[in-house]
Amino acid sequence: MISRGLVERIHQGAYIRRWNDHIHPEQGFSELDKQAHKMVIAFFLAKIEEVVYDKAIDYQKLIEGGIAQYFHRVELTDIKPPIFHRLMTEKGKELNAYVIKQCAKDLSLLEDKDFFHRFCEHLEEDLKATDDLCLEHKILSVAHYLATQWEFDLIESPNQKLYGFHETKQEIEKKLADYQGLPSVSYTITHLGYKNLFNLIGQLRFQRRWTQTVRIPETSVMGHSLVVAILAYLISLELKLNIQEQAVHHFWLGLFHDIPEVLTRDIISPVKQSVSELEEIIKEIEKEEMEKKLKSLFEGSEKDKKIGEDFFWYIETEFSQTIHPISKGKILGPMIKNCDRYAAYVEASLSLSHGIISKQLIDARRRIEEVFAQTPEDGFSWRLLLDYFA
Repeated sequence: MISRGLVERIHQGAYIRRWNDHIHPEQGFSELDKQAHKMVIAFFLAKIEEVVYDKAIDYQKLIEGGIAQYFHRVELTDIKPPIFHRLMTEKGKELNAYVIKQCAKDLSLLEDKDFFHRFCEHLEEDLKATDDLCLEHKILSVAHYLATQWEFDLIESPNQKLYGFHETKQEIEKKLADYQGLPSVSYTITHLGYKNLFNLIGQLRFQRRWTQTVRIPETSVMGHSLVVAILAYLISLELKLNIQEQAVHHFWLGLFHDIPEVLTRDIISPVKQSVSELEEIIKEIEKEEMEKKLKSLFEGSEKDKKIGEDFFWYIETEFSQTIHPISKGKILGPMIKNCDRYAAYVEASLSLSHGIISKQLIDARRRIEEVFAQTPEDGFSWRLLLDYFA
């Protein structure tokens, strides 16, 4: 069972502001956005290791390790990175024990009774020296620092005169240097398309959702996508689906479902549904824009094209009911769409619980409840999750 506490933990990173002791963009950086960007980068590093260098990747370990690291940071909140790393070096086992204790109740309620055990193993893995980490955790670590460096590059100019700022830059560069031996890292440096891709997708961190109303916490398109991805993965486990053939793909489908919005920006559902055939026209425009601006980033070698094909399969599939071309797992697109709706329901509900009385939020909640009432069963008890915030 997915508990209310677990749903709230998935959203908790939206409250945690990063670089809040530095000059930063007005909307700031949230931990949720950072973790979402990190998982996007991790996907491509893993694909490069797999497709270009013929390495075997355990995508279950990659995804669950990413989820474990996200919950770890949520529980330990916004500790400055140098302090965090020193604390983990000196008191890592004790801090992990604290995180495990905080998460134990909610994770132990999941239908997959081994998930909590794997969660603990992932945290234990993270205590190892860099050279001793498994490949999946090396990928997660370097993706973490690449996402941090992306943030740092944006705030570097106005913060030049802050005391200790150059030491922070050196610390990030040192951490990235620890992973220069990972082939996928060198590959993204020499193949500019990947850096451009990380930059382009990173812009989704600045696209606010629900722009017509005040919300607490604010969420970006990027952060929302990670919420949908985690929900899709955990609900796949609740439905006892095959992890490698279905749950893994459901995670990536959730994470990538709003990528086209970096090219078109968000067009809210009431507008899409108010004009006949508007949604179809929007899809056509998104397809044209992806052809021009995204697919061109994978025009290198045949292996780059293969990585691009794997990535675009997720975007183009979106919420369709289909079969994955390689794993042959049945993809439950409508279930992922329900995760998308439910994430929006929780976003509206959390804001209302903070006293933000808004017609847009109230109407959105009502519409989502009506849609769930009319939506065919997908095998999961959505009513229970809706009732958490009724």
